[in-house]
Amino acid sequence: MKEWQILQNGGDGWRVTEVPNPHPDEEVRTAFATSFYICEKLQMIDLKKEGYNQFFMDHFQPDIRISDWIIPRWGCGSQYHVRVELLNNKMKRLQMFAPRTVDLKTGTYLHWNQMTHIFHNYGPGVRYIRFIHGGKDTRFWKGFFGVHITQTCVEICPAMHKPIGTGLGRTDKDEMRKAKSHVCTIS
Repeated sequence: MKEWQILQNGGDGWRVTEVPNPHPDEEVRTAFATSFYICEKLQMIDLKKEGYNQFFMDHFQPDIRISDWIIPRWGCGSQYHVRVELLNNKMKRLQMFAPRTVDLKTGTYLHWNQMTHIFHNYGPGVRYIRFIHGGKDTRFWKGFFGVHITQTCVEICPAMHKPIGTGLGRTDKDEMRKAKSHVCTIS
């Protein structure tokens, strides 16, 4: 949690726990777990500190791919939300990705799902990325029965690698991207 700012710590708060089901990447063993009221956390990414100069970001505008892996706990529905903003040097929002809250119903989605979004052609001026995500369980059970989140990632994609689309879907290990890009894993 050291790089994250807790915005909401509802119910029993955030917890780092073992993954409830095996992840497609067998090396992933832990996840952030949410509780029975909204849990939400934020991480601010300074692109200059990550090695991206203004000229590169303004003129090449490489794709920015964000992703989260999510799964509910068995027997308890949960909700997941995400909001990612591209900000300028004055922290003014230039673009935002904020889909509707995802409802993971009881007994469904018992496999890991990868949420992804790609920002392209976003214009000059991007200096920061604000990444906010969270969720809760839908039965108000004491403990950590809400959505589990792992492998949160922001990638600055090179020009020759143009992934397509936004989605939430099942991803098997052999479908996982092995992009040759700078990756800033934030979970």
